Amino acid sequence: MPEIVTQKYYFGGWKSVVVYSEQEMAAALGLTRVELRTAIEAGKLCYHAHPSSNALREYQFNQGAYSDNLDRWSCLKKRGAHQFEFDHYYDKRLGKAVYKCRYCPAEKFD
Repeated sequence: MPEIVTQKYYFGGWKSVVVYSEQEMAAALGLTRVELRTAIEAGKLCYHAHPSSNALREYQFNQGAYSDNLDRWSCLKKRGAHQFEFDHYYDKRLGKAVYKCRYCPAEKFD
């Protein structure tokens, strides 16, 4: 069961957020914790907090990351890979682009 945690964010100040554990995220995706960590380290999934940032030494997921991961994993299972399309430049001068998946929230950067 996710917990509500109050944290101080550098730019946003104090906020209460719903936080899901690694085990909850893995269960929602039908993965083991090892498979979840492997997918995160391969850049397939996103997270809210890195293991080095909390006492539990595990990835943590806020509501946005949890929902995005459900969509990303569903996209990967259905299609085998993301279908990235050019979205915009994050640095026009250097031609650095952002590509977004047509079917889910996944992004790729130059």
